[in-house]
Amino acid sequence: LCCYIAEEDEPDLVLQNELFSSLQTAELPAWMAYEDSRTFEVKLEAPQARDSLGLHLELSDGMTAYVSRVSLDHLLPAGAYNLHAPEGNKLEVGFYILEINGVSGDAQQMMDVTRSGVGMIMRCRRPQLSVVKVKKYAHQSMGLDLQFTAQGRVLTICKIFDGAVQESGVDVKPGDRIIKVDGREGTANELLARIAQARHVELTISRCPEVTTAFA
Repeated sequence: LCCYIAEEDEPDLVLQNELFSSLQTAELPAWMAYEDSRTFEVKLEAPQARDSLGLHLELSDGMTAYVSRVSLDHLLPAGAYNLHAPEGNKLEVGFYILEINGVSGDAQQMMDVTRSGVGMIMRCRRPQLSVVKVKKYAHQSMGLDLQFTAQGRVLTICKIFDGAVQESGVDVKPGDRIIKVDGREGTANELLARIAQARHVELTISRCPEVTTAFA
């Protein structure tokens, strides 16, 4: 594994409570998309001074904001939006934010918009999900160049080269995120440790078409 830890610059997105929604991805078949995999719009009210949006966003692909936690606190913009949003359009863990107030393609610029103190219109996408099984021989490299944030819970695949993933012939592409290893979530470091220790490893993959196209 080749790894790079990205800076995690999101002081305004500290969550106000410990109750978060979670994305259940265990026992998925080959590529599975949500019933409606199109993008949808989320409108958030402007946060109060020094308050959080109620989101924890992970930026390691450089172009989208990946939702890693969502607060259930209805006094925060994300929680208030989900309280009244239709079931299919709630903002959930694992979703990708592609655009905020017209800004897209640069995750850091999108984060700057969230700190501007105004209401936000976000274009979001549900992920495509898959579970792949990789056979790894003793001392064999996975052949993945990974990037992640210090506090993150996913591993973003930047490059794929000679190694176990390529030899296994699984459908994994640069820009995909590893969100579970052997069916278990964890911090980025915990996911890395499980991959390093396993001989045969099961990876739960999250894919956003816009990201994989950009990485191609």
